[in-house]
Amino acid sequence: MLRIITFVLAFLTCVSPLVTGVIPALKKNSLLAKMISSLLFLLTGIFALLSVGTSLYSVLIVVGLAFGVIGDFLLDYKNSAHFFLGVLAFAMNHFFYIYSYLFVCRPAEEFDYKFNALLIAGISVMSVLILRINKIHFRKGERRIIPYCFVLLVSFILVINRGIQAILAGNIALGVSLACAASLFIISDSALAMVKFGDPPVKNIGKIINPFYFCAQAMFALSILFHG
Repeated sequence: MLRIITFVLAFLTCVSPLVTGVIPALKKNSLLAKMISSLLFLLTGIFALLSVGTSLYSVLIVVGLAFGVIGDFLLDYKNSAHFFLGVLAFAMNHFFYIYSYLFVCRPAEEFDYKFNALLIAGISVMSVLILRINKIHFRKGERRIIPYCFVLLVSFILVINRGIQAILAGNIALGVSLACAASLFIISDSALAMVKFGDPPVKNIGKIINPFYFCAQAMFALSILFHG
């Protein structure tokens, strides 16, 4: 029963940005709409943990989800003083995810350095080409964010590799959830960076940020079920 509730909550998390976008009261209150979606992915993680039992992996993921909820609130709350705390909360959210997948989730004993290098190089080159083709560049005062974006990109690429390893090891559900979650997060974070820091800002791509972000969080939460 708990597993069914977990999947229902994950589904609601994924569709919540679309549903809240057509409800007039929630369209006027973006913070409330975002918090509903955020609490749904946190509940997904909690029910997943209750379903499989407590482990280091499940606890780390739920803590990461909790930091995600805090970050969602602080970044959307109309008070610039809370912005730094929101960024810090999201940094902790990403840290717990990446640490969990790289050092706790071990679907394969061997770490394929050559494959990881090729994966990182391929996605990095593709990212640069996308920026060049669309004539997007960061404003001079905001270029310091580029190294942080690259570190984040590399980290999530390594998570994608963990997903591929899990698939090759026979745990297809875990592998798909890890690879999809990391990929969705890369797309969502990249879109956010282009909207916030692009010169000129890429406004149209902003519509995919929340749907991809919340789907990624739901997939992270579901990975608890599949990790066992």
